[in-house]
Amino acid sequence: MMQRLLADKLVRLEGGRLRPVDAAAVADVRVFALYYSASWCGPCRQFTPELVRAYRGLKERYPHFEVVFVSADRSAGDMRDYMKEDGMG
Repeated sequence: MMQRLLADKLVRLEGGRLRPVDAAAVADVRVFALYYSASWCGPCRQFTPELVRAYRGLKERYPHFEVVFVSADRSAGDMRDYMKEDGMG
């Protein structure tokens, strides 16, 4: 269900650029966490590095888990820079 809702809407940071995510990349995901954030949000910027660290451990332990970053940034460039600066790639 969630895979269908997210189809053709996901991007990932690769080589400093935002690239579309193929639907097959999330086909095996059973648990999605949605993280709403923006580069201009101070509390978010404090929390995001902690989430990135936790995600790495969780993903290794639970391969069927994925976090989807839902950006409230004003532009794709702002979102890309935020993802780059906080290691979301």
